[in-house]
Amino acid sequence: MTTSPVGAHPLRPASKPMDSRSKHHGAGVAITSSMLLPLLAALTLATPELSSPPLLTAEGTRWGEEQQFVRSHPLLGVELDAGFPDGAAAGILVMPVSFLRLQLAGLTNGLGTGARLGVELVAFPTWVLRPTLGVEGGYTFGGVGAWALGSISDDTLRAALSKVTVGFVTARAGLELGSKTFALTLQAGVSWIDVNLGSQAINLGSGVSLKATGSSLRGFVPSARVGLLFCFG
Repeated sequence: MTTSPVGAHPLRPASKPMDSRSKHHGAGVAITSSMLLPLLAALTLATPELSSPPLLTAEGTRWGEEQQFVRSHPLLGVELDAGFPDGAAAGILVMPVSFLRLQLAGLTNGLGTGARLGVELVAFPTWVLRPTLGVEGGYTFGGVGAWALGSISDDTLRAALSKVTVGFVTARAGLELGSKTFALTLQAGVSWIDVNLGSQAINLGSGVSLKATGSSLRGFVPSARVGLLFCFG
């Protein structure tokens, strides 16, 4: 009769001892599992963070991730132009948005110097050929230069031009041809003008003279202007 080891169940076969290969295989699985979590953490940290695209507004401006203002159109400009009734002018432009311009200019019409203030709308500001519509007002203060008065022989005319002033309000439509930073401008419209002449003295002869304290001319006249536009900022 075969005897069982002490403490063993008589009907259960004795368990076999684990060999060295099984021990090593279990240890390999444990090492691989312990390295998996640090590896996943390293891959997560190394993955680049996706940034959202900048937002584009209707005025042509972009807002980035940090809400930094990026302007896509020039802010300032300089315009040189000549026309009627303005005369010759040089002005500074401010463009808070791409389709709106505010202008302040100094001008001279040969009879005096003055200033002009205007507002202008630009349709399709990104196009090469752009329609414009503007309203402006200006005033030239009286007085021609001494060199001009000296060339006038008639006393009556010289007195009339010595203190002439011109005020005007103009509505114009036009076209611009060029880029965002440089353009040629052509405009036409209608102006209401108020021309005031200086005092006049007319010698009628025989010691008789007629003196007028001043006269004025008012009315609507055609208006036209051509200019160059430089933008920056």
